[in-house]
Amino acid sequence: LDAKYLRDDLYAFVVDRETQRFIAHGYNLGLVGSDFRKLHSADRHPIGNQILEAAAQSGSGRIPYLWPNPVTRKNEPKVTLFEATDSYIVAVGYYLDEEQ
Repeated sequence: LDAKYLRDDLYAFVVDRETQRFIAHGYNLGLVGSDFRKLHSADRHPIGNQILEAAAQSGSGRIPYLWPNPVTRKNEPKVTLFEATDSYIVAVGYYLDEEQ
């Protein structure tokens, strides 16, 4: 993992729109090549499909969900921001502070 793509609990990931598979992940290299459609939140919401559908409709957006924080090791509210190109969905997520 390259440290320039990882900061605290922030990391980028990229999904191929044609194959619907991860092609890059800044925190978990084991996800590269895996089916993005099978990605579910900690409370079992199909966030991979939600992001794919939102990218197809609007090209960019944000999806809120519950996800394990790699720093605290707890399931916490997170938001992923994404932007679609012709071939890829590029995304980064952030964990919400308690005040948000």
